[in-house]
Amino acid sequence: MKKTALIMKSKLILLLAVITVTLSSCKDDFPYKYAEQPPAVDCDQINQTLLNEAMYSFQEDVAVHYNFRNYSPTTPVYYQWGFGNYVYNGSQGVAPYEEIMSEHTKLVLLALIKEEGLFTKKTGQFALNYKHPVVTCLIDLISDETMKQTIQTLVDVDQMQAHLLAEPLRKNIKRLLDDKNLVLFIGLSTYYPRLMNKGVHLTQASE
Repeated sequence: MKKTALIMKSKLILLLAVITVTLSSCKDDFPYKYAEQPPAVDCDQINQTLLNEAMYSFQEDVAVHYNFRNYSPTTPVYYQWGFGNYVYNGSQGVAPYEEIMSEHTKLVLLALIKEEGLFTKKTGQFALNYKHPVVTCLIDLISDETMKQTIQTLVDVDQMQAHLLAEPLRKNIKRLLDDKNLVLFIGLSTYYPRLMNKGVHLTQASE
């Protein structure tokens, strides 16, 4: 009797192990395009790999869209020129978001919107939740102290809105080449929610 119970217990353990491995392998089937790129964002409050993907996808979208001077992707000016053309209009809400967006970014968008509490929706409009832990982490890791303090002060008094980033970012384009936490913060503030407000996540979900 004890032997039979032991065999059954062993089989149950084996079955649970197989189920665990199967679920783990199916857990994240997102097609990471930038998985081989160096980790750029050091916040793990949500899927850190997804955050890196969101940063790289946003950065690349902007650089590609505005590269009408045909800068080489291997040069810093490729990204600097892209950000230089995007940040003011992107912050103000008047950039051609759907034209900038790549097909891969649609997938990133769908994954981001599933992250509970990352975005808020008021009067029918999506916006970044500046009180979300991952956003707090990103702000804390911004290397430019003036930029960090400006953003943090606005968050503390509950006045942080994407359009307020326009002028300080316009004056600090070069900072974006080295500060990927700031790049992701901009993407989450000015790009991804604006795509949601265009209904991109709805059309993608129905395809």
